[in-house]
Amino acid sequence: MKILVSSDWHCDAVTAGVERMPELVSFAQEIDAAIQEQEIDLVLNLGDCWDPGTVNDPRWCRFIYSTFVHLGRTTRLRSDGGGNAPGLLCIPGNHDVIDTSEPTSTLSGLDVAGDPSVEVFERPTCYGVTRQNQHAALLALPYVSRSYERTDDYRRSLEVALEAALRAARNSPLIVFAHLAFEGMIPGSETTDMARGREVQFPVALVEELSPTLVLNGHYHQRQTIRRGALDIEIPGAPIRFTFGEAKDGPRGFLVLEV
Repeated sequence: MKILVSSDWHCDAVTAGVERMPELVSFAQEIDAAIQEQEIDLVLNLGDCWDPGTVNDPRWCRFIYSTFVHLGRTTRLRSDGGGNAPGLLCIPGNHDVIDTSEPTSTLSGLDVAGDPSVEVFERPTCYGVTRQNQHAALLALPYVSRSYERTDDYRRSLEVALEAALRAARNSPLIVFAHLAFEGMIPGSETTDMARGREVQFPVALVEELSPTLVLNGHYHQRQTIRRGALDIEIPGAPIRFTFGEAKDGPRGFLVLEV
């Protein structure tokens, strides 16, 4: 199963007065081409699409929603012909969430719209995907608001998701995808120039117990692989350099991984 992973699009970003969305449109076109050329079975987006609460929300919303639906449809039609399963799975990041006691974010409208090509996980969830007789389990660990994190619903959702992932990992590859923080990371522009919200720590010890096949995490803008405990965490990074502080970072883009 081939998976394409991207994160931290920040389609509302402006650098020295220049809007960056035209570059993100080109980036989305590259993903669209890769889905066919590299025979992608599933697309994952790891959050940080845009900050809520600006007069330009409708612009950002139109771009992200239409792009995600298009990429999801392209992927599911390529992977199973009938288009019977979501082609794109996404989670909110710290730049997407709204601080309420319900799991709400700028991506909530995608979930409400109910387009079968896209699935949004705004609470911890274990989800199964089958492609051409290949099955994988995915554990989504989205960033959530402080208000929602204090609710019984969040605690139950996390407990149920972890238990389901533990069972699933006995028979299938398990992919964990998150938008959380890790101790010991050197702060980049994602936590300085572009900071929003608090740092929510990745539950390393809990995920170690699951022995996952693959761990993916957004939030950090530089492409890297980090080691925490027994876990190797793949961080795809952002699609473009958003700040002058990121000028010396390595290549930007998306990851294609096979499970």
